[in-house]
Amino acid sequence: MAEVLVTNFNRNYTGVSSTTDNVIKEQVSMHDVHLVGQALPNAPAPITLAAARMLSKTPTNDRPFSIWHVRRNTEMCCACPSRSCSRQLDRNDTRLFRAG
Repeated sequence: MAEVLVTNFNRNYTGVSSTTDNVIKEQVSMHDVHLVGQALPNAPAPITLAAARMLSKTPTNDRPFSIWHVRRNTEMCCACPSRSCSRQLDRNDTRLFRAG
């Protein structure tokens, strides 16, 4: 499973793309980060949305979910259903709920 899935569906390199690129550059040393969509200069090779959905289905040892980091509405429209529909959660898993 991927720990963090960062999306970039815009073909043009924009300010949002630059922010996404810097997020990945900082997080890639700390987490298992995958870029979904269009390539960015400082990011690993991108994967397809279908591949990202497959990666997010299987939980890691640390947590039962993947984090989808999105910055655009079109990316949110793809990530929310992928996150909500593909993960299989144990309803008794208290790691999902934090007090406070």
